[in-house]
Amino acid sequence: MVSKPQSIQRSNHDDYRRYRGRFYIIAVCIFISYASLVIGRRAFAFCKPAMLQVEGFEETKLGWITSGFYLTYAISKCFAGVVADQFSARLFYPICLLISSIFCAAFATAPQFYQLVLFWSLEGLIQGFAWPICGKLLMHWCQSDELATWWSFLSSSSNVSGLISPILLPIVIRNYGWRWCFYGAATALITTAILNFFCLVDSPIDIELPQYDGVKQREADAKQKSKTNLSTKKGQVDDQINWLQVVVYDPLPHCLYIAYMISVLYEKSLIDWLQLYLMQDKQYSEVAAAAAIGTYDIGGIVGTLTVGYVSDSLLAWKKKDNLKTSQASDRVPFLIFISSMCVIAFLMLLLQPPEGSMIIIHALLLILGSTICGIISVLGVVSMESVPASVAGRSHTILTLYGNFGGICSGYPVSLVVKMFGWTQLIRLFAVLALFQVSCLLIYLTFKKSRTEKLKQS
Repeated sequence: MVSKPQSIQRSNHDDYRRYRGRFYIIAVCIFISYASLVIGRRAFAFCKPAMLQVEGFEETKLGWITSGFYLTYAISKCFAGVVADQFSARLFYPICLLISSIFCAAFATAPQFYQLVLFWSLEGLIQGFAWPICGKLLMHWCQSDELATWWSFLSSSSNVSGLISPILLPIVIRNYGWRWCFYGAATALITTAILNFFCLVDSPIDIELPQYDGVKQREADAKQKSKTNLSTKKGQVDDQINWLQVVVYDPLPHCLYIAYMISVLYEKSLIDWLQLYLMQDKQYSEVAAAAAIGTYDIGGIVGTLTVGYVSDSLLAWKKKDNLKTSQASDRVPFLIFISSMCVIAFLMLLLQPPEGSMIIIHALLLILGSTICGIISVLGVVSMESVPASVAGRSHTILTLYGNFGGICSGYPVSLVVKMFGWTQLIRLFAVLALFQVSCLLIYLTFKKSRTEKLKQS
């Protein structure tokens, strides 16, 4: 016979195995579905050359479509988290995927320009809800000591789709036409919507499993925080005044926000316009230009991982060497260094002739991908570390709003510059903006250190 303690222990072990098995299924489903969303988003960038030829559009019209997507995407991101908290992720996420597939298919069938703008803007609106829902599921299922790891795993889904897109989409465009890229994306989204509907579970409690340490602790912390926030009205007013003074009225954090906005402008512009730039200015074939985007994405993966790790390592080394508490401004000198590399890469890209070496172009794109994505990643951390912990989330929200504005500018404004002045002047503009980005970081570093010294003296 099996004793009662052994029976309980075996039952707990079986529950934990069920919990981990279900969690792995959910993580894989989210990964595949979000990658499908990003492939649908990336499809438009690869279809631009074909749309110029087949539909007879100008670059400015394609810019309007791009800006429409990023504008509605930014709007939905402002309230997506609040909406996601009100509904079941198991139902809401598949519905979002299904609606996204409908807009992809509608975009593929739209015969008129204004219809393309409308449907792609609606696609941006619905895609803005996806990430908060995925984050909500991870928060319900991940234990505290593995949340960052699985968050990185989910984030890498967009990079994986960025590597698949240059291989798959040009083949579809060449053999079947640009509209079939969106039919294929719609089919993938419908498939993943069905898959997620049957596989997702909001929380372990819904399938009679216990919640483990990290999940339970975060829920307890949330309840305690809710009680604290409702303590006194005066405390709420003081908190509102403080965060406005620290995040909005103080001009210093805006140097970080502007630097972030410039980096997002680069990122979105290169993703959306790089293929067209290489085909028209550097005389690349469509397949070779698409492969270059894959090089940029590889640089993005490397930069996101390495820049954050090197930044943490330098911070730990400085703290150990000087025996003092590290500060957010200690990361900024390294950001200035990689921003300077970005300036050099743009200048070297500007100097490349149309018949220039393909190896050099790919090397420059690798540098640009690693520096731009690295800056975006670390600036998000600095924006939260540079303010009190109680307003860190609001600081990051404003940073994201600046970034969304940069994404909007990567559409019609960039296409207008190309139409009026050409690709060479656009790269020159990017080089100037990169110098301005370095200046913003230098200003932030100088005044932040000055404030720190004054606080020490007082």
